[in-house]
Amino acid sequence: MARFVNLLPVLRFDRCDVFVDEGANLGGGLAGAGAGLEVHGCPRGMMACSERGRAASYARRPMHTNDICASPTIHPANAMTPAVPDLSVAIPAHNEAKYIGRAIESVLASAQRSGHTAEVCVALNRCTDATQAIAESLGARCVDEPRKCIAAVRNAAVRAGRSPVVVTLDADSWMRPGTVAAVLRKVHDPRWVGGGAWMTPERWSLGIVATGFVVARHVPDFRISAGMFWCQREVFDTLGGFDESLVSVEDLHFAYRMKALGLQRGQRYGTVWRDGIITSCRKFDTFGDWYLVRHPDLVRRIFEGHDQAATNLYYYDVDR
Repeated sequence: MARFVNLLPVLRFDRCDVFVDEGANLGGGLAGAGAGLEVHGCPRGMMACSERGRAASYARRPMHTNDICASPTIHPANAMTPAVPDLSVAIPAHNEAKYIGRAIESVLASAQRSGHTAEVCVALNRCTDATQAIAESLGARCVDEPRKCIAAVRNAAVRAGRSPVVVTLDADSWMRPGTVAAVLRKVHDPRWVGGGAWMTPERWSLGIVATGFVVARHVPDFRISAGMFWCQREVFDTLGGFDESLVSVEDLHFAYRMKALGLQRGQRYGTVWRDGIITSCRKFDTFGDWYLVRHPDLVRRIFEGHDQAATNLYYYDVDR
């Protein structure tokens, strides 16, 4: 669903961060508790500032790409360092060898600039390429989540983290240098329950803008921000994470529920504006910039949240 929400900044006419969703369900729990997760080792543990030099050198090397558990088993020999990082960045990944290195490196660079520590947790979803090798070479912790459910994959990545501060990022999106500092300023401010980020596509076209208007018709309040969520882990756990009964729009649903929780607590849903993220346009590169404009029924089906066939067509069964 993040690919759709990426378009919404085009249509954002104000910066009102208050939204009331009186019908939101705050009791949704995580489905599939007890399913096994295997955690692959992190060769160097928590990614602190010193990792940046190696990450940059890695980027210059050629890349050859050809049921959630609350307490996953960690291999002792490869366990991460005991120090708790300032934030955990959770990334879902299905054959993301082309993008995962850049995403992780952007987290390292942003953490370095902020003077804080960050860990990256990558949930591997049926990966058959070099995603795991690339992620682990940059210090990320990897877990396996094989289900065809992006909500479950996101939850697995979040649950693998140790920090009390949770950030979610898609594998084909990148932080700006000031993103980590901006998140930490907001997440520790009691005025905010959590929030999202301003997203900038890596390129623009008339078809991309037109798609944004098609998508906006299905979004109850397009002032919400998504793409990169941030909150205290306590908030994430209270919400039960992403709703695993949904095969799409799980991110919008999560945002609405977080806003509603904030309303109950007298807090607001925030947005990281100037230091938001950049996201790829790979769906447009694959299908064409006007594809969703020409297929509005597909957009409707995806926004229903339970249409597996539509979701497979646009997300899970696309070659990467």
